[in-house]
Amino acid sequence: RSQIAQWIQLAVGTVASIACLAAAMRAKRASAPADQEWGYGAAFGGGVLTGFLGVVIGSVFGYLYYKLINPNLSEVLVQIQLSAMAEKGMPAKAISDVEPMMRRWMMPEIMALMQALSGLIGTTALSALIALFFRQRPPAPTAAASS
Repeated sequence: RSQIAQWIQLAVGTVASIACLAAAMRAKRASAPADQEWGYGAAFGGGVLTGFLGVVIGSVFGYLYYKLINPNLSEVLVQIQLSAMAEKGMPAKAISDVEPMMRRWMMPEIMALMQALSGLIGTTALSALIALFFRQRPPAPTAAASS
């Protein structure tokens, strides 16, 4: 069940990120003066800045969630991982050897930092792809088309 939830979270998060980055690039392109050069770099830069802002907000919320709202989440995640290792037939000694390291990685500060790093990588990659669609201005309406 937790794997299904992770896939749903990934899908919804990716779709939301794509929508937000595309909207930001579209808005930045529309607000840029007509005489200002617009290209891939401007679209990509707008996406990266938008992604960075989203990552900062998300990481702060993530830290507060892990630390204050649901402080038991770390223990739940550790138990899920330990159970998965046991189900795969990993020896009990090996599981007990990796458990302390897993607990260190499940601290709220580390989880928020990992969330920030993966978010920066993900939004930068998405920005690079989405900027391909926003690198040119839409054609200006002609006088013949408006009459």
